[in-house]
Amino acid sequence: MMHNIIGKVASYDQEKGLDLLHTLAVYLKNHCNVSQTSRELSLHRQSLLYRLKKIETLTDRSLNNADDLFLLQLCLQLWTIRFSDSKQAVKS
Repeated sequence: MMHNIIGKVASYDQEKGLDLLHTLAVYLKNHCNVSQTSRELSLHRQSLLYRLKKIETLTDRSLNNADDLFLLQLCLQLWTIRFSDSKQAVKS
């Protein structure tokens, strides 16, 4: 499930050079506050809204739905743990 949801975003990041995973992480950290997130990312508000809409499209999830937000946050955490551990294992 994690690969089906977050994997699409990660693939898009690699293809297009965007950082949608980081955008999503900061957005969730800021409790879905667009203004705070745009300030923290140093992005224009419209650019952030474009990225968030792209995340919704890629994941087939709504950022306005509490269940979808929970699922996205869980999958993002699992993705981060999985790939941060593999990077550390490679370095060791």
